[in-house]
Amino acid sequence: VTLIDLIFTHPGEQGSSQIQLNSVEMVVSDGDGNPVAAGDLFSDVLLKRRQSILGMVSSFGPDDKFTLLLNSPPVFSPGETETLTVVASLTSSTSINTFKVVIPDSASFEVRDLSSGSVIPVVGDVDSMLAGNAFRMSSGLAQLVHAAASPEVCIRFTLPQSVVAGSDSIALINVDADYGTTLDHSSITLREMRIMILDTLGGALDPYRIFDRIGYRSQSGSINYQQFFELRNGYVVFEIDDADGSLAPGEETSLELVADLKSDIPYDYFMLLIPQSDGIVIEDANDSQVSPGFTAPEQCEYELPLASPVSSVFVRAGRPSIAANGDGVLIGYRGQQSLSVPLVTVSYNSTFREGDLELVSIRAELVERTTDGLSSVQASFVLDKAQLVIGGAVVAEDSIFENSYVRLDLENGYEISSGDEPVISLVCNIRGDAAPGNYLFVISDSTALSFRDQNLMTSAYPDLNEASYPLYSSELSISEQGLSQSFSNYPNPFNPSNGEETNIVFVLPEAATVDIEIFSITGEMVRSLANDAIRQAGENDTDKWFGRNDNGFNVAPGTYFCRITAKYDSGIVEHALRKIAVIR
Repeated sequence: VTLIDLIFTHPGEQGSSQIQLNSVEMVVSDGDGNPVAAGDLFSDVLLKRRQSILGMVSSFGPDDKFTLLLNSPPVFSPGETETLTVVASLTSSTSINTFKVVIPDSASFEVRDLSSGSVIPVVGDVDSMLAGNAFRMSSGLAQLVHAAASPEVCIRFTLPQSVVAGSDSIALINVDADYGTTLDHSSITLREMRIMILDTLGGALDPYRIFDRIGYRSQSGSINYQQFFELRNGYVVFEIDDADGSLAPGEETSLELVADLKSDIPYDYFMLLIPQSDGIVIEDANDSQVSPGFTAPEQCEYELPLASPVSSVFVRAGRPSIAANGDGVLIGYRGQQSLSVPLVTVSYNSTFREGDLELVSIRAELVERTTDGLSSVQASFVLDKAQLVIGGAVVAEDSIFENSYVRLDLENGYEISSGDEPVISLVCNIRGDAAPGNYLFVISDSTALSFRDQNLMTSAYPDLNEASYPLYSSELSISEQGLSQSFSNYPNPFNPSNGEETNIVFVLPEAATVDIEIFSITGEMVRSLANDAIRQAGENDTDKWFGRNDNGFNVAPGTYFCRITAKYDSGIVEHALRKIAVIR
């Protein structure tokens, strides 16, 4: 037990004599200042300089004073400062409850000049050989308690009969500790718990292939995970923080060991074993070298070593990855039926065994692109109906509009096996009175696509690899059902020298033969893209301009005009003109 630190300083100037400390006298008293016989309290007292013992006293007289005669007296040179520490071993039979040690005055020290042999007085101000305190000097008041008693510890296995690989915070063992001893005993600290992982035949398994991380759930319900976990002599070591493991007399606590499981556990079964010794490490809070052990309460009888029941391991389905299919602009028109909007591609690939998945629902938000950015819109104001299509087959068609969201539930689920890469699209019917504009479907987070493990019926959440939410579909440009209102091209501007092309898109209210021509700003025809070509009613997006003239050469950068002439079967002729910018 550390009693007091003495900080010595030789205040002399360079060239003056060295000094030597030969002895220190101390007095012992109780909390009320009454004398205490040192021999009733201490079995020995040491003076140490770092790790070196300078002197020791182990034989005490009947009074409260004792003197430390130094066998290895420390020598101080001018300007040198050194810390000396007084430590003591306490007797186990003392009846004293509180004590302190006192250095009454400067005469308590014998310090001599090594050149003359004369005694040098010790003073307690900042210019003295003894810095940091003034006489009368006293240690703090120490309260004596009995060594820690044995707590009652109830151990119950909470490991489920079956676990799913990849699960988090799986309960393993519950530990209830009751330190119902009297107040004159030292507090205790639950420091560690050690368990071994075995197979059904008692063979040791590799915990690093089962546990991803370990920790414990405290009495408050929070989980404390270890940054790393140690394997010591084949046992997994669960470390307990002082804040959760410390118990004063009369206190009790409850802790539950937990673990996150690896998703690729190679074992079908495992069990836990608490060893006969050192399974639970409990320390005296005042002396970590003292272990009081523990006992089992009557209502919780057990004997160590203690093995848990066997737990089966089920391999769960893995996490699919999803990628947005949004690319370019889709042209739609009011009243259009069965317009397909690609959403995402699901990839389910793995290098190890994983169970099958099911897609059970999808929830996408409909937003409109405005000059201020993207804004949510009422899905029912734009769409009459939406179907979910995977691999060309309709898998859900009873769309539910929830404000700006479109939700489709798959009654039987869509099975996705390892190696599958299904493309998911929405096939939409556009309302006849939908407001013209540019719309997108948004996958906002990992809950937008609901997957579940086909065997375990547990949820699985998609991964984005290196992408991030939100994900966007292709942009849906809804226009009036007419050529002039729908005529567009993208990208605009475009750079043919980099291999870019611009797509000519338009909507026809009825079938027609069309001419598509490119003119310079001076009115000279540069390129004929279509001449009396038949185009069907609805969206048309197959015509492209690569930035070349009719001779096959790239045109100069600048502004050009694209003119479409539609000659409808009804005899009506319609013209539409649009600027196209070519850049280099």
